[in-house]
Amino acid sequence: MGCVPAATDDDLWFEAGNRAFWCELTAVLKDVGYLQLPADPCLYFSWTMTGLVIWLTWIDDCLIAGDGKGVKMAKEHIKGRFDCDDAGLLNEYVGCKIDWDDKSIRFSNWCCCRALKMSSNARPVK
Repeated sequence: MGCVPAATDDDLWFEAGNRAFWCELTAVLKDVGYLQLPADPCLYFSWTMTGLVIWLTWIDDCLIAGDGKGVKMAKEHIKGRFDCDDAGLLNEYVGCKIDWDDKSIRFSNWCCCRALKMSSNARPVK
């Protein structure tokens, strides 16, 4: 089976297009030296001369984390291959809140947890 699923129904064309883009993005990231994490196929990483650079991908939404020089180089590589918008420093990514500082990044999905609690009248586990 190839990277792009066969679309047999009009509803599948959108999904096939997303899959095709993700496959192309994967090929480009690997071509410029990133390794895909086996445990999470949406995470790519590379050790550069200046440190670790990480790409998180969700279809066509990408987040780059790492030291300033490494991130700048990573953006240049991808912008050379794709037409991209740079959103700058993010406070949210695909529905997750991002808290970051110079040494760490924390993702939390507090809004979905709150919605789940409200919709199910869930009680906290003690």
